[in-house]
Formats: sequence, structure tokens, C-alpha cells
Amino acid sequence: MPALTRMPAAPSAPRSTTRGPGSRRESAGRSAAAGSALRSAGRRLCPLLLSAFLTSTVLAAPAWVVPSTPMYPVPNQLSAPLRTLPANMAVSLTRCYALWCDVQRGWVNRAALNTSGDCRRLVALGFKSVRRTEAAYQLARDFNHDGIACDDLDRPLVGR
Repeated sequence: MPALTRMPAAPSAPRSTTRGPGSRRESAGRSAAAGSALRSAGRRLCPLLLSAFLTSTVLAAPAWVVPSTPMYPVPNQLSAPLRTLPANMAVSLTRCYALWCDVQRGWVNRAALNTSGDCRRLVALGFKSVRRTEAAYQLARDFNHDGIACDDLDRPLVGR
């Protein structure tokens, strides 16, 4: 059996002590400069974004409670009410959903709230398809007089 011989190693290129373009050290320098530029841009942009976020979440529409109604911590009538809002009390309305409206630090049944404005404003707040039994229903908002204000059938009549 022939003896195994070791193959000679391939000659390696001499190592250079200088770093050329595209080397790790140079790219690290470029990435550090880019990182500091991004950080300074972020410092300038962060207050603008933060103020835009805060103003968009803080803005609320004025509304009022028509009958006295309980305000809940979550949109669920099984939870204990935080307090009872008296009739005609002004509240800040953030957004309404199918059955509940998010008001200042609590939730109120949608049928108990009223707000001013036309259907464009109401639909933007979430008051879509306001029924005759709800406090926000007004005959002036129901263009086809079917008992549902700001619904899809009314929109072509408004020009939306």
C-alpha cells in the first residue's frame, strides 16, 4: 500500500498592511458616518413625528350624552361602570364603532351620544348608518327618509 504523502500548501499572497477601498476598516468608517448622520436626522425628525402623533390622537370631536348613561372602562356592559354621565353632559368623542363610542377615558353606548355636523363628519368619526333610535339621528341627515341616516344609500344624494 502506497504511503500517503502530504500535498504542499499553495503559495499564499503576501498580506498587505494598507487597506484599500472597500476594505472592512474603510466600510466601518463609512457606516459610522452614515449612522451618525441618521442619528442626527432622527433627532430632528423625532419631535416632528411625535408632535404629529400626539396631535392626531389628542384631537377629539365635541359630543354630548342625551340620556344619562353609564361609562365603562371597556366596551362591554358586563364590566362595572366607571360612573354615570348625566344627560346633556359634554364629552370628547374619539371614535365610534358598531355599538360603542370611545370617549374621554371610557366607553359609552353609541345610541346615547349625539354630535353636531353633517354626514361626512359623522362617518369619519364612525357614525355610519345612524338609526332612528340613536341620539345622533336627525331627519336632516337622512336624505332619503328611510330611518337610517348617513348610510350608503344617502351618500349619492350628498355628492360623496
